[in-house]
Amino acid sequence: MKKYKYIIIGSGIAGTTAAETIREKDKKGSLAILGNEKYPLYSRVLLPNYIKDIVPREKVFLRDENFYRQKNIDTFFGCEVKSIDTKNKIVFSENEYEFSYEKLLIASGGRVNKMQIEGIDDEDLCYFQTIDDADKIKEKMKNSKKALVLGSSFIALELAQAFSKNKMKVGMFIRGDRFWKNIFDQESSNILVDNLKKHDISLFFKEEIKKVKDKKAISKNGAEFEFDILGVGVGIKRNLEFAEKSGIKIKNGILADQYLKTNIDDIYSAGDVVEFYDVITEKYQMFGNWPAAFLQGKIAGLNMVGEKTVCRHVSGYNIISFGVNVSFLGDVTKDENTVVVKRGDPSTQEYSQLFLRDGKLVGATQINMNKEKGFLTMLIDKKIDLSGKIDKLKDSNFELKKLIIN
Repeated sequence: MKKYKYIIIGSGIAGTTAAETIREKDKKGSLAILGNEKYPLYSRVLLPNYIKDIVPREKVFLRDENFYRQKNIDTFFGCEVKSIDTKNKIVFSENEYEFSYEKLLIASGGRVNKMQIEGIDDEDLCYFQTIDDADKIKEKMKNSKKALVLGSSFIALELAQAFSKNKMKVGMFIRGDRFWKNIFDQESSNILVDNLKKHDISLFFKEEIKKVKDKKAISKNGAEFEFDILGVGVGIKRNLEFAEKSGIKIKNGILADQYLKTNIDDIYSAGDVVEFYDVITEKYQMFGNWPAAFLQGKIAGLNMVGEKTVCRHVSGYNIISFGVNVSFLGDVTKDENTVVVKRGDPSTQEYSQLFLRDGKLVGATQINMNKEKGFLTMLIDKKIDLSGKIDKLKDSNFELKKLIIN
């Protein structure tokens, strides 16, 4: 039995930031990180630039093992957690280690959704979540001239860019009738589509792969595309199995309050796995991106050492796809109470959707309108009543900062 004051499940940005925050506030409390990967912290944000040969592999790593030693943080990399006994405060790992804790953070992240495709082995599919995935992709690209990407996620777009940069013919099979069909309107999607076509990306909408035969992908509707490398960008599955019988409340993720505290005393959650109460939108949210994970890790760490701190953050996702800058801000889900205001001009490739509920901005999508991101973030965070100001929001010549000042 290994005994610690603080245990963190997850060695990614949320878990590592929490550990560093705890160590800043508590110099002596015993502290351990249990990570299911064999590496210290590396940047998932830099992985696309790594496979594009923009950033060397060593620059992807943000910490080395000496860093943890200097901070007096014990690390157990390659340690898969099996279960948690929340009554006796014990974490059990797959390698039969047992860890007792006083305070626990679950920041276990996610893993790729695996696909089963007739005619191709899983090992021949290229997922893109870890540095091992990136190494595999770089090796496969050396002898590839044609690439197919499954999905329309940010990851799928990153793969398409990397393959194109490597001078490959690239195709994409996309399940919906447009990019992000539950978020984007047709005008937003068309901007992305037109730009991808300019870069010789073949797009197949309303298509799913049915099988592979002789290095040729065949869709359910009969479309065919030859490939040497098959990239998959269809989302992640959260690492929650070990917590399912622990008594910790789980819905889509681990439920936590605005302090990232779960229903079990002394247990917190952060990063991709947490579904926390967002005081801005006043509902439970999941933010699966790097900046949110960093902030949540810091806030969880503060709360674990007794500095009660609310998690307040406007989430942001961003990608530059072949020169087109796409951003999602805040809550971009649509329901019957959501009013969508269109701003900008699709013909100029500068276009936004603003999502309002009860007269307040809750989220936005932006294409090449990055200069307004800060003002939109403030409007969301401050919950400014925009009732009666719809015409101003529609007018791209109107300066949004005036809504904040006034």
